[in-house]
Amino acid sequence: MDKINQLNASIVINELFTIAENSLGQSIINAFVPLGGFKNMDDSRVITDAFDHEMSEIVPFIQDFQEVFNDPNSDIRRQCRLLLLIYCRIMEYDFQYLIIYNLLRLLLNQIPDWRFRVIRNGKEEVCETPSSKIDEICSLCNKLAPKPGIGMYLKLLWKPDIRNSFNHSQYYIDPNGAFVNTRLYSPTADRKPAKPVYAFQEIKEISDSSILFFDEFFKKKCHVIKPFKTGNPILLQQGSKIVWDLSNKCWYFSNESIII
Repeated sequence: MDKINQLNASIVINELFTIAENSLGQSIINAFVPLGGFKNMDDSRVITDAFDHEMSEIVPFIQDFQEVFNDPNSDIRRQCRLLLLIYCRIMEYDFQYLIIYNLLRLLLNQIPDWRFRVIRNGKEEVCETPSSKIDEICSLCNKLAPKPGIGMYLKLLWKPDIRNSFNHSQYYIDPNGAFVNTRLYSPTADRKPAKPVYAFQEIKEISDSSILFFDEFFKKKCHVIKPFKTGNPILLQQGSKIVWDLSNKCWYFSNESIII
Protein backbone atom coordinates (compact mmCIF):
# COMPACT_ATOMS: atom_id res chain seq x y z
CA MET A 1 0.00 0.00 0.00
CA ASP A 2 3.04 2.31 -0.02
CA LYS A 3 2.19 3.79 -3.43
CA ILE A 4 -1.41 4.57 -2.54
CA ASN A 5 -0.32 6.04 0.77
CA GLN A 6 1.85 8.46 -1.20
CA LEU A 7 -1.31 9.72 -2.89
CA ASN A 8 -4.15 11.25 -0.96
CA ALA A 9 -7.83 10.63 -1.64
CA SER A 10 -8.78 14.19 -0.78
CA ILE A 11 -6.06 15.62 -3.03
CA VAL A 12 -6.94 13.59 -6.14
CA ILE A 13 -10.67 14.19 -5.63
CA ASN A 14 -10.24 17.94 -5.15
CA GLU A 15 -7.91 18.05 -8.15
CA LEU A 16 -10.52 16.49 -10.46
CA PHE A 17 -13.36 18.68 -9.21
CA THR A 18 -11.26 21.83 -9.36
CA ILE A 19 -10.27 21.14 -12.97
CA ALA A 20 -13.92 20.39 -13.82
CA GLU A 21 -15.32 23.47 -12.05
CA ASN A 22 -12.76 25.78 -13.67
CA SER A 23 -13.19 24.32 -17.16
CA LEU A 24 -16.88 23.45 -17.26
CA GLY A 25 -18.56 26.13 -15.20
CA GLN A 26 -22.33 25.59 -15.03
CA SER A 27 -22.19 22.66 -17.46
CA ILE A 28 -20.62 20.53 -14.71
CA ILE A 29 -24.19 19.70 -13.64
CA ASN A 30 -24.40 17.27 -16.58
CA ALA A 31 -22.10 14.86 -14.72
CA PHE A 32 -24.41 14.60 -11.71
CA VAL A 33 -27.99 14.23 -12.96
CA PRO A 34 -28.39 10.60 -14.11
CA LEU A 35 -30.58 10.07 -17.14
CA GLY A 36 -32.12 6.75 -18.18
CA GLY A 37 -33.87 4.00 -16.33
CA PHE A 38 -35.97 1.61 -18.35
CA LYS A 39 -34.50 -0.07 -21.41
CA ASN A 40 -37.70 0.46 -23.40
CA MET A 41 -37.66 4.23 -22.81
CA ASP A 42 -35.59 6.95 -24.41
CA ASP A 43 -32.70 7.73 -22.02
CA SER A 44 -33.07 11.46 -22.56
CA ARG A 45 -36.69 11.46 -21.28
CA VAL A 46 -36.09 10.00 -17.82
CA ILE A 47 -34.37 11.31 -14.70
CA THR A 48 -33.65 8.36 -12.44
CA ASP A 49 -33.44 8.32 -8.64
CA ALA A 50 -31.80 4.87 -8.71
CA PHE A 51 -28.44 6.07 -7.41
CA ASP A 52 -30.01 8.09 -4.59
CA HIS A 53 -31.94 5.00 -3.52
CA GLU A 54 -28.75 2.89 -3.69
CA MET A 55 -26.88 5.48 -1.66
CA SER A 56 -29.55 5.35 1.04
CA GLU A 57 -28.63 1.67 1.48
CA ILE A 58 -24.85 1.61 1.03
CA VAL A 59 -24.14 4.34 3.61
CA PRO A 60 -25.92 2.59 6.55
CA PHE A 61 -24.51 -0.72 5.28
CA ILE A 62 -20.99 0.61 5.78
CA GLN A 63 -21.89 2.19 9.12
CA ASP A 64 -23.54 -0.96 10.44
CA PHE A 65 -20.59 -3.17 9.63
CA GLN A 66 -18.14 -0.63 11.00
CA GLU A 67 -20.02 -0.86 14.30
CA VAL A 68 -19.66 -4.63 14.29
CA PHE A 69 -15.99 -4.26 13.40
CA ASN A 70 -15.46 -2.00 16.42
CA ASP A 71 -17.04 -4.55 18.77
CA PRO A 72 -14.32 -5.31 21.36
CA ASN A 73 -15.36 -8.97 21.28
CA SER A 74 -14.53 -9.30 17.57
CA ASP A 75 -11.47 -11.46 16.99
CA ILE A 76 -9.02 -10.60 14.24
CA ARG A 77 -10.40 -13.12 11.75
CA ARG A 78 -13.90 -11.70 12.14
CA GLN A 79 -12.52 -8.20 11.70
CA CYS A 80 -10.81 -9.21 8.47
CA ARG A 81 -14.05 -10.66 7.08
CA LEU A 82 -15.89 -7.42 7.80
CA LEU A 83 -13.15 -5.29 6.25
CA LEU A 84 -13.31 -7.38 3.09
CA LEU A 85 -17.09 -7.11 2.96
CA ILE A 86 -16.99 -3.31 3.25
CA TYR A 87 -14.15 -2.98 0.73
CA CYS A 88 -15.84 -5.09 -1.94
CA ARG A 89 -19.18 -3.32 -1.50
CA ILE A 90 -17.61 0.13 -1.89
CA MET A 91 -15.39 -0.77 -4.82
CA GLU A 92 -18.25 -2.32 -6.79
CA TYR A 93 -20.54 0.69 -6.40
CA ASP A 94 -21.28 2.20 -9.83
CA PHE A 95 -22.17 5.80 -9.07
CA GLN A 96 -18.70 7.01 -8.06
CA TYR A 97 -17.20 5.66 -11.29
CA LEU A 98 -20.00 7.10 -13.43
CA ILE A 99 -19.56 10.60 -12.04
CA ILE A 100 -15.79 10.50 -12.61
CA TYR A 101 -16.28 9.03 -16.08
CA ASN A 102 -18.77 11.74 -17.04
CA LEU A 103 -16.68 14.57 -15.59
CA LEU A 104 -13.77 13.36 -17.71
CA ARG A 105 -15.98 13.00 -20.78
CA LEU A 106 -17.22 16.58 -20.36
CA LEU A 107 -13.63 17.81 -20.03
CA LEU A 108 -12.89 16.04 -23.33
CA ASN A 109 -15.91 17.69 -25.01
CA GLN A 110 -17.87 14.44 -25.06
CA ILE A 111 -21.48 14.00 -23.99
CA PRO A 112 -22.21 12.26 -20.65
CA ASP A 113 -23.17 8.60 -20.76
CA TRP A 114 -24.94 6.83 -17.90
CA ARG A 115 -24.38 3.27 -19.11
CA PHE A 116 -20.58 3.49 -19.21
CA ARG A 117 -20.36 2.67 -22.90
CA VAL A 118 -17.08 2.63 -24.82
CA ILE A 119 -16.07 1.86 -28.39
CA ARG A 120 -13.44 -0.85 -28.68
CA ASN A 121 -12.33 -2.36 -31.97
CA GLY A 122 -15.17 -0.52 -33.67
CA LYS A 123 -17.82 -2.09 -31.42
CA GLU A 124 -19.81 -0.60 -28.57
CA GLU A 125 -19.20 -2.24 -25.22
CA VAL A 126 -20.55 -1.55 -21.74
CA CYS A 127 -18.00 -1.50 -18.92
CA GLU A 128 -19.52 -3.95 -16.45
CA THR A 129 -16.76 -4.54 -13.90
CA PRO A 130 -14.76 -2.18 -11.66
CA SER A 131 -11.63 -3.20 -13.58
CA SER A 132 -13.08 -2.17 -16.94
CA LYS A 133 -14.50 1.06 -15.50
CA ILE A 134 -11.21 2.03 -13.87
CA ASP A 135 -9.28 1.17 -17.06
CA GLU A 136 -11.54 3.53 -19.03
CA ILE A 137 -11.18 6.25 -16.40
CA CYS A 138 -7.38 5.91 -16.63
CA SER A 139 -7.60 6.09 -20.42
CA LEU A 140 -9.61 9.32 -20.25
CA CYS A 141 -7.25 10.81 -17.64
CA ASN A 142 -4.33 10.14 -19.98
CA LYS A 143 -5.98 12.26 -22.67
CA LEU A 144 -6.02 15.35 -20.45
CA ALA A 145 -3.20 17.74 -19.65
CA PRO A 146 -2.44 18.02 -16.84
CA LYS A 147 -3.43 14.43 -16.22
CA PRO A 148 -5.76 14.00 -13.19
CA GLY A 149 -4.38 11.60 -10.59
CA ILE A 150 -7.71 10.00 -9.78
CA GLY A 151 -7.30 7.24 -12.37
CA MET A 152 -3.98 6.08 -10.91
CA TYR A 153 -5.40 6.32 -7.39
CA LEU A 154 -8.30 4.00 -8.27
CA LYS A 155 -5.93 1.66 -10.12
CA LEU A 156 -3.82 1.29 -6.97
CA LEU A 157 -6.83 0.97 -4.67
CA TRP A 158 -8.64 -1.70 -6.70
CA LYS A 159 -7.45 -5.28 -5.99
CA PRO A 160 -9.43 -7.57 -8.31
CA ASP A 161 -7.70 -10.71 -7.02
CA ILE A 162 -8.98 -9.97 -3.50
CA ARG A 163 -12.48 -9.31 -4.80
CA ASN A 164 -12.56 -12.43 -6.96
CA SER A 165 -11.27 -14.73 -4.23
CA PHE A 166 -13.54 -13.25 -1.56
CA ASN A 167 -16.73 -13.24 -3.67
CA HIS A 168 -16.14 -16.79 -4.86
CA SER A 169 -15.11 -18.09 -1.41
CA GLN A 170 -11.67 -19.07 -2.70
CA TYR A 171 -9.76 -17.91 0.36
CA TYR A 172 -9.27 -18.50 4.02
CA ILE A 173 -8.28 -16.25 6.90
CA ASP A 174 -5.58 -17.64 9.12
CA PRO A 175 -5.45 -17.15 12.92
CA ASN A 176 -3.35 -13.97 12.65
CA GLY A 177 -5.93 -12.37 10.37
CA ALA A 178 -4.07 -12.76 7.07
CA PHE A 179 -6.10 -13.22 3.89
CA VAL A 180 -4.86 -16.24 1.95
CA ASN A 181 -5.79 -16.73 -1.71
CA THR A 182 -6.59 -20.44 -2.12
CA ARG A 183 -6.85 -19.76 -5.86
CA LEU A 184 -3.06 -20.08 -5.79
CA TYR A 185 -3.35 -23.85 -5.31
CA SER A 186 -6.98 -24.65 -6.12
CA PRO A 187 -7.59 -26.97 -9.09
CA THR A 188 -10.76 -24.99 -9.96
CA ALA A 189 -8.97 -21.63 -10.35
CA ASP A 190 -8.19 -20.82 -13.97
CA ARG A 191 -6.27 -17.65 -13.11
CA LYS A 192 -3.86 -17.45 -10.23
CA PRO A 193 -3.99 -14.41 -7.92
CA ALA A 194 -1.53 -11.56 -8.27
CA LYS A 195 -0.56 -11.97 -4.63
CA PRO A 196 -1.08 -15.13 -2.54
CA VAL A 197 -1.27 -13.56 0.94
CA TYR A 198 -2.32 -10.17 2.34
CA ALA A 199 -1.47 -9.47 5.97
CA PHE A 200 -4.30 -8.22 8.18
CA GLN A 201 -2.79 -4.73 8.25
CA GLU A 202 -2.75 -4.63 4.44
CA ILE A 203 -6.43 -5.58 4.31
CA LYS A 204 -7.23 -2.92 6.90
CA GLU A 205 -5.32 -0.24 4.95
CA ILE A 206 -7.07 -1.18 1.70
CA SER A 207 -10.50 -1.15 3.32
CA ASP A 208 -9.84 2.09 5.24
CA SER A 209 -8.63 3.74 2.02
CA SER A 210 -11.81 2.71 0.19
CA ILE A 211 -13.99 4.13 2.99
CA LEU A 212 -11.99 7.37 2.96
CA PHE A 213 -12.31 7.67 -0.81
CA PHE A 214 -16.05 7.00 -0.72
CA ASP A 215 -16.61 9.51 2.07
CA GLU A 216 -14.43 12.26 0.55
CA PHE A 217 -15.81 11.78 -2.95
CA PHE A 218 -19.48 12.08 -2.09
CA LYS A 219 -18.91 14.95 0.33
CA LYS A 220 -17.22 16.83 -2.52
CA LYS A 221 -19.95 15.85 -4.98
CA CYS A 222 -22.65 17.15 -2.61
CA HIS A 223 -20.72 20.39 -2.06
CA VAL A 224 -20.31 21.05 -5.79
CA ILE A 225 -23.90 20.25 -6.70
CA LYS A 226 -25.51 22.19 -3.81
CA PRO A 227 -25.57 25.62 -5.62
CA PHE A 228 -27.67 24.07 -8.41
CA LYS A 229 -30.44 22.98 -6.03
CA THR A 230 -32.26 26.32 -5.94
CA GLY A 231 -35.52 25.46 -7.67
CA ASN A 232 -34.50 27.44 -10.76
CA PRO A 233 -34.44 25.78 -14.22
CA ILE A 234 -31.08 24.52 -15.49
CA LEU A 235 -30.36 23.69 -19.12
CA LEU A 236 -28.70 20.33 -19.70
CA GLN A 237 -26.24 19.69 -22.51
CA GLN A 238 -28.74 17.56 -24.45
CA GLY A 239 -31.30 20.39 -24.47
CA SER A 240 -33.74 19.57 -21.67
CA LYS A 241 -34.36 21.86 -18.71
CA ILE A 242 -34.27 20.39 -15.23
CA VAL A 243 -35.36 21.74 -11.85
CA TRP A 244 -34.53 20.62 -8.31
CA ASP A 245 -37.78 20.05 -6.44
CA LEU A 246 -37.15 21.68 -3.05
CA SER A 247 -40.03 19.80 -1.40
CA ASN A 248 -39.54 16.30 -2.78
CA LYS A 249 -35.72 16.52 -2.96
CA CYS A 250 -35.41 15.23 -6.52
CA TRP A 251 -34.73 16.43 -10.07
CA TYR A 252 -37.47 16.69 -12.64
CA PHE A 253 -37.79 18.04 -16.16
CA SER A 254 -39.32 21.48 -16.17
CA ASN A 255 -41.52 20.66 -19.17
CA GLU A 256 -42.07 16.92 -18.58
CA SER A 257 -43.43 14.86 -15.70
CA ILE A 258 -41.55 11.56 -16.07
CA ILE A 259 -39.65 10.88 -12.83
CA ILE A 260 -38.33 7.63 -11.43
